[in-house]
Amino acid sequence: MREGVKLGKYLEEFEVGEKWVSPSRLVTDAEIAMFAGLGGDYYPIHMDDAYAQACGFKRRIMHGLGTLCLLGGFMYQALPIQGMIIAHLRGEYTLPAPVYPGDTLYAEIEVVDKRESKTKPDRGIIAFKNTVKNQNDETVALVTISFMYRRRPK
Repeated sequence: MREGVKLGKYLEEFEVGEKWVSPSRLVTDAEIAMFAGLGGDYYPIHMDDAYAQACGFKRRIMHGLGTLCLLGGFMYQALPIQGMIIAHLRGEYTLPAPVYPGDTLYAEIEVVDKRESKTKPDRGIIAFKNTVKNQNDETVALVTISFMYRRRPK
């Protein structure tokens, strides 16, 4: 860990049921195009308004994985996790509504589980439930993510 970097909370300092709300951010056409370029996913539903409308959407939509990528930023900004996550272990998600350019998103985050590791005494597992919402408070993503997490040194 670099000197001078403020660390987040250790596993023992989290409580199941603890909650945070992230800062919000605007999704732009440029970000959708950049995400398409990053992954090479130029599927027309993300790039072409007419095609997206023919599929039943108002206009082009953000990639589902792009929405999940934004969640990573929401978690990093809202949670006291800096320097504490060792590994991303698993995630489960649903995307019940589309994200359009011009939507403003934020995340509501809750600790839903924490436990000590069965094999590594210096770490544990913590699970966060994330509800990503738009400016109309419509849920656009429901995500549970589990991390391998640092325990307080003995």
